[in-house]
Amino acid sequence: MSEPAPPPTDEVRSPLSDGDWHRMHPLTPLLRGGLFLLVVIGVVVANLRERLIEWFLPVIAPRLPDGDTPPDPVEYVFENGYVLPALLGVLGVLVILLVVFGLSWRFHTFRITDDDVEVRSGVLFRTHRRAPLDRVQGVNLTRPVIARLFGLAKLEVVGAGTDANVKLEYLTTLNAETIRADILRLASGRRLGGAEARRAAG
Repeated sequence: MSEPAPPPTDEVRSPLSDGDWHRMHPLTPLLRGGLFLLVVIGVVVANLRERLIEWFLPVIAPRLPDGDTPPDPVEYVFENGYVLPALLGVLGVLVILLVVFGLSWRFHTFRITDDDVEVRSGVLFRTHRRAPLDRVQGVNLTRPVIARLFGLAKLEVVGAGTDANVKLEYLTTLNAETIRADILRLASGRRLGGAEARRAAG
């Protein structure tokens, strides 16, 4: 199978629309679900601290008679000199999250060719979505509140047919605006070329 041709240079304005694979903004994994994950972890830890210590640290967890109120885990850690192990545990969790987010970002790429807008994502389970330019009906640019704080935006390429939509999330606002114009320009050219080919064939 031949490699898709790059878009005509006179129809694109962004170096990200050159037909090669490019990565999203490094904050993409955090904004696509990582922030929600961190909030959920925080809520779980805040509400189940005593239970978590009983599950994961049974050796140091205090054994109290039924009916007694267990001590606050944070106070227990400080009073018994477990600050360093606790910090190492937190650091380990953060490192794991950073590795997961890094892999997610590394394997989340997109490219814009002369025929399609394509997005690949996933580490263990890879997905590959494409929107043919001659079927593009619009390109939506949105800036969710959290993304706007970091100067980021996302694009959704809307195409005709089932599973013809692809999302480019997230890009800097400037890149998103320029790529949106490139895609619309290329899609218009593809539709015009297709109409001329049909007229010539008829």
